[in-house]
Amino acid sequence: MGQFRARLSLIIIILGLGGLSVVTRLFVVQVLENKRYAERSRDQTETRRMLSARRGAILDRNGVVLASSVENAGFIKPVDLGLNPKKTESQSQIRRVYPLGPAAGALLGYVGTDGYGLSGIEYAFDNTLRGEDGWIILQKDGRNQKYRKLGLPSKEPVNGNNIYLTIDNNVQKIAQNVLRQTVNSLEAKGGMCIIMDPVSGRILAMANEPSFDPNIPGNFSGSQRQNKCIGAVYEPGSTFKLVTAAAAMQEKIKSEQDIIYGNNGVFEIYKQTIRDHNPYGNLTFSKALSYSSNVCFAKIASEIGNDKLYRYIRDFGFGTKTEIDLPGEESGIVHPIKSWSGRSLVTIAMGQEISVTLLQMLMPFAVVANGGILVKPAICEKIINQKNEIIESMRFQPVRRVISEDVASRLRMMLKSVVEDGTGKNARIEGISVAGKT
Repeated sequence: MGQFRARLSLIIIILGLGGLSVVTRLFVVQVLENKRYAERSRDQTETRRMLSARRGAILDRNGVVLASSVENAGFIKPVDLGLNPKKTESQSQIRRVYPLGPAAGALLGYVGTDGYGLSGIEYAFDNTLRGEDGWIILQKDGRNQKYRKLGLPSKEPVNGNNIYLTIDNNVQKIAQNVLRQTVNSLEAKGGMCIIMDPVSGRILAMANEPSFDPNIPGNFSGSQRQNKCIGAVYEPGSTFKLVTAAAAMQEKIKSEQDIIYGNNGVFEIYKQTIRDHNPYGNLTFSKALSYSSNVCFAKIASEIGNDKLYRYIRDFGFGTKTEIDLPGEESGIVHPIKSWSGRSLVTIAMGQEISVTLLQMLMPFAVVANGGILVKPAICEKIINQKNEIIESMRFQPVRRVISEDVASRLRMMLKSVVEDGTGKNARIEGISVAGKT
């Protein structure tokens, strides 16, 4: 009898422990791990699908589309490895399209396969253009078919904003075509062109040759995709004499009719020989600029001096970025005075021992054209959201006055003489007043 009771007690204990184990497991599943099992259950019956935001368009100043996103229909994604058409689902694919092709490739840039901007305007304004993706929850049935069910949470995508550039579509195409023809006719390696409103700083065209087609960016090298108008530096040569002339006039060192002896085209200074293409004798200051006399400008530079010339170089914006809203801008190279050699004053005054970008070299001419004020160049005219509301617009941003209105006006007349009677005769256009410097 005692042995029977012992066995019965053992059985009761075992059953009790088993029951306690079941209760404990139920407690763990239903209370402690409820969230994990609920998520697993949802994973088996629900799926989240991302809703891509449509990237905003890039347009010119007149509303002509320069870049837009196009939806391609008919992209079929198999649900599983089977070939049963009932087990497939249709998904749209967004493709970025650039109607101008190579005409504005380096300026506009392109986007990667993930939809992020990788260069140009696409990169600079990526956050503005990209928008914010949304999502929906789809119900899955036993055959893994997906459908939308009312009441499930969702988030609608917010499409990107549209950007209007200061660029004029027609001017851009003309600039690119003329630049290409010129490069080909001269058998040059490449060329750059910028057209800017000198008063407001609006960029109307920015062309590179060779350029690239942003519709097929993978076919081009990184060098071909570079916007060299802002990203390549070079020695400006005699075009830089405008800066030297402006400094001389603003400091009242020279005026238009002052006579400078050209030394018959040869001049020794700081142990270097300066030469001209022609053996000039006496030249007025204005003629020295028109004929681009190296000898005369070497003498002018020595009168200006290191400190003053350096100050005007910096005031015109050289050695610093213009801060235009484009990626890859270089600041150029302007060496500090303490590193100048004895000949640096003369060579820099003639555009050597200094490196600039094309955009930087454009700015002194804009200063002369607008009456003496350095302005910040602009590429974005306005940003408009999907409700057609302006959320940001371009503002005229003067940086500083560099020369007086009087000096600017007189320099304009001198630059006209360069084209009418000097080294820039090839730039003459019948019936149009043209000013420039070669």
